[in-house]
Amino acid sequence: TAAHCVKKREQIYGVKYHLTYRPSITILVRISIIHPNYNAGNIANDIALLRLAKEILPSKHVGYVKLPDIDSKTDAPPCRVALLMGYGITSTGSLPAMNNLQCVEIPTLSFKECHTIYLRNHNLQTSPKTMCTLTPNGKGPCHGDSGG
Repeated sequence: TAAHCVKKREQIYGVKYHLTYRPSITILVRISIIHPNYNAGNIANDIALLRLAKEILPSKHVGYVKLPDIDSKTDAPPCRVALLMGYGITSTGSLPAMNNLQCVEIPTLSFKECHTIYLRNHNLQTSPKTMCTLTPNGKGPCHGDSGG
C-alpha cells in the first residue's frame, strides 16, 4: 500500500476484497511497516507493507502482482504501459466509486522524463526508483486510488 495511507503504525486497519460481491471479505492487518525513509513532503519511498492476520488465497478474482527484483537497476522501458486500478473518484466533485473497480492503461516514463516533469510542474524530487507514468486525456489516478 502507499505509506501516506497508513496514518499511524499502531492504528487498527482492515483489508477488504471482493467488494463487488456479497458478502465482501475483511481481513485485519496484524502489522503495518512504513518505509523507513518515507517523508510526507516527498514522493520517494511512499510505500508500506501490511502483514495480514490471515492469508488471502488466489482465486478467480484475486491474484498476485510481481514486483521488480530488489537489485533491478533498469529504468522503465519506453513505450510500455502500466495498468492503473483503483476505487477512487472518477471525476472532480464526484463521490467515491467504492464498489466499482476502475482501470486504465497509462504509458510509463523514463526516470529522466519523470524527474524533469515533476521538478518543473510540482517542485518535487524523484528518485531513480520512482515508477512514473503519463496520464493522457485526463485519465489517471484520483482521490481514493492510493494504496491499492
